[in-house]
Amino acid sequence: MSDYACIALTALLQASGRSLSAQELANETGIAQPTISKVLKQLNECGMVESQRGVHGGYRAVKLPAEI
Repeated sequence: MSDYACIALTALLQASGRSLSAQELANETGIAQPTISKVLKQLNECGMVESQRGVHGGYRAVKLPAEI
């Protein structure tokens, strides 16, 4: 799971602050959507990403690469 977390976090950092849905991340990374959802939940709980609900919602990285 840590490998998946690194891949997901890298994709979010490359999004330059733009929020991505779990499905968008799954499509971009090639990781199955249920797996990416589990990883995002864990990253959210440890404060690496934040989530926002709604039409323009999704996940985005909250730490800079140097802070990670």
